[in-house]
Amino acid sequence: MKTASLPAALNVTGVAAAMALLYVFLRFTKVGLAMRASAENPVSSRLAGIPVSLMLSLGWGLSALIGAVHHAIGDSTHHDRVTVQPVSIAYVCYGGVPVGRALRDKVAWYGETELVPHLMNVLSSGAVDVTVSWGDAVGYGMNADRKQIARDAEAAVRRMTARALRSPAAQPSGTEGTAPSAVPAFDQT
Repeated sequence: MKTASLPAALNVTGVAAAMALLYVFLRFTKVGLAMRASAENPVSSRLAGIPVSLMLSLGWGLSALIGAVHHAIGDSTHHDRVTVQPVSIAYVCYGGVPVGRALRDKVAWYGETELVPHLMNVLSSGAVDVTVSWGDAVGYGMNADRKQIARDAEAAVRRMTARALRSPAAQPSGTEGTAPSAVPAFDQT
């Protein structure tokens, strides 16, 4: 098994830290909120006194900065390949009941839903069975088509999620060696 070198690990850590800072900036600062408001509804933002053109320019500037960092990393001599490993997180049971369409809204995070309150609801809701599946790590060259990488990763995640949702629920710990009963539990007397 090949391990990542220190510069590669620092790159991953740096990108994760930058994404976290960008999230906090856009989510919790007045300027970040003004940028989001200007992008979502420029007319209302202008009426609320937000300098829309300045906020949009700031957004383009941040985008250019992120692009410049990407270009600098892409031209780096530290690596010539990038490894992508798809991960699937499938919520298979909610309170002991298999998650179907009726319960999906209890665990699914939809785009308009706030992430932190949603996570708090899921974590406080009781027993939620989750299957985490790790796909095969695939190495791509630095000039690989990013859209093809995304399509490959999406297909792998769809396969892993479908497999997790179709497989029988995991048995509780310590029951692996016991044979299943021939008579359903509610019919036993």
